[in-house]
Amino acid sequence: MAGIRQLLRPGRARTARHMEPYLKLVDEPERRGRLTGVLATHARSRTESR
Repeated sequence: MAGIRQLLRPGRARTARHMEPYLKLVDEPERRGRLTGVLATHARSRTESR
């Protein structure tokens, strides 16, 4: 059985550093029709609370 030794929480600086590339990762498949609007909206909403 596995246990949790340490809980890691991302710092705001690290999260902010990856925000633009993440949003590009969402935008491009949506633009190409590979990602539905509902999923893209959900993915973007995950960035708003950070």
